Amino acid sequence: MKKLITRGLAITAAAIVITGCVSDADDNKSSSIFEAQPDIKASENANDNTGGETENIVGQSANSASSQSDEATEENDYSRYSGVWTTDGISNEELLESGGTKLTLNITNGNQASGSLFSQQGITDRIANIDFSGEIHDNQLIYSFTDDGWDGKGTLNFSFTNNEVDINVTDYVMSEDNRSGWGISGSYVLLLSKTSKKDNRNNCSFYPEIMDYLEAHGRTDTSNTSEPLFNTDSEYYTAEDFADAPKSVIRVAKNEIYARHGYIFNDLDMSNYFNGMDWYTPSIDSANFSDNVFNEYEKANLELLNSIQ
Repeated sequence: MKKLITRGLAITAAAIVITGCVSDADDNKSSSIFEAQPDIKASENANDNTGGETENIVGQSANSASSQSDEATEENDYSRYSGVWTTDGISNEELLESGGTKLTLNITNGNQASGSLFSQQGITDRIANIDFSGEIHDNQLIYSFTDDGWDGKGTLNFSFTNNEVDINVTDYVMSEDNRSGWGISGSYVLLLSKTSKKDNRNNCSFYPEIMDYLEAHGRTDTSNTSEPLFNTDSEYYTAEDFADAPKSVIRVAKNEIYARHGYIFNDLDMSNYFNGMDWYTPSIDSANFSDNVFNEYEKANLELLNSIQ
């Protein structure tokens, strides 16, 4: 049973970011132009098929000026950081029980950030909190605050890296009346909260369709999120394996091939889907991703998935 679903979904997940029907000569091209565009184009043209996405990507690679413009747009889109980030990625329940720091972040228009930074002391349950807003530029956001709940003042320096949010508090001034010494100061390394994974899946527009497909094939266990849907890195699939698969499943299957290698998705829908998967660890942005990492199974399955769309 796993093979049927595994075959049906893995092939979808790797898709939007993928342009697998490219010739062998194209395999060695940098994916900053080749693979970086599919997920974006898919969201812009929700009614287009994957074949159309592939054609768009190839056309873009032929036009260097257009490609550079698209890449610049991707680099300024931080939507994938929307969510809840915590100390060591702990859940909200763990944080409230043992203490820690939580960043609730909402990104609109690509780089408009707003949210709150919450920190709780484990032993005493003292709480400090800062609401903030601003624009992210070059992976950085700077916000000056005048009250952290303990009359502390300082500057929050956010740094958005591949799979974490780093915060360094500078110019911190503790209130003379703060005898506890508690407040938001020092440095924080925050990872996507465990509880955010379900939220991310729920924010993915095509996730219900994926679940319907899985249930129709008798797959309802936790492996739906703990491992890729398809074994596209270790076995060859055929068109028959995806005969009844909707477009969303094909997209996921194709993009799973990229996700296995840590590709960071710029399309919000695809980003929400994979950030909801326990096995996925985002680590490489589109500008630095290379399709040279794909093995022979993955290359063949990418070509197949593109051909059946």
